[in-house]
Amino acid sequence: MFKKNWFYILLISLLSIGLTGCGEKGLPDDEVGKLFVDRLVYDKRSKEFKESFVDGDVLDKQMQVMTVSMQESFSTVFDAVADNLTDDEREKISQGLMERVRKTAQYEVESSAEGKDKIKVTYHIQGFDYPEFVGRMMTNMLKTGEEFEPNSQEAGQLVFLSYFEALEDTEESPDIVDVTINFERQKKQWLVSDNQDEDVDRLLLAFMSGTSSSDSYELKVNDAVNQAVEEAKKRLK
Repeated sequence: MFKKNWFYILLISLLSIGLTGCGEKGLPDDEVGKLFVDRLVYDKRSKEFKESFVDGDVLDKQMQVMTVSMQESFSTVFDAVADNLTDDEREKISQGLMERVRKTAQYEVESSAEGKDKIKVTYHIQGFDYPEFVGRMMTNMLKTGEEFEPNSQEAGQLVFLSYFEALEDTEESPDIVDVTINFERQKKQWLVSDNQDEDVDRLLLAFMSGTSSSDSYELKVNDAVNQAVEEAKKRLK
């Protein structure tokens, strides 16, 4: 009896050592980039993110603030013509955009070692085609042929309805945007290398607009608006 008990105790001990050893290295290199985007863009894997990144709780909150701020900045551009939207309508506009981004955006991740405990992650992103969306929305608003006073109730409703109609009709951008983020391992956790705030901003911008920079974004949105206006003029002739 003693020998049998000793055998089972030894077996359990060996299994425990094996299971413990599996987690010693933490998150594998090729999973770091995907987890980062899942948290930043797709609002998923919060628990795993907090455990896998240095100061994960703090970083998680910072990333949430960054994402919410950017999606609000995209939706508040319509305030100039629809300042009287209700808080509920504004919330729907902001959330609706992010939901569409998460549904349409496509990406691939490429990881490579950059020395000991350092990796370079390159994202190949086909983000939501925001310039195309703006063009569609402007076309929807202008094709009615009706004129409304800015900030009137009628203008607000036209913006609201045109927004969601265009949102449903817009897919991912045909352009691929490449963004590179460097990560470093500290023991079993990861962190974003220093001086990459702009790169993280570009990563989020690429997913939300399909563009590679703020200058590219402004240029493409202006082109889309001008094209919608020109098409409206042709219909009125």
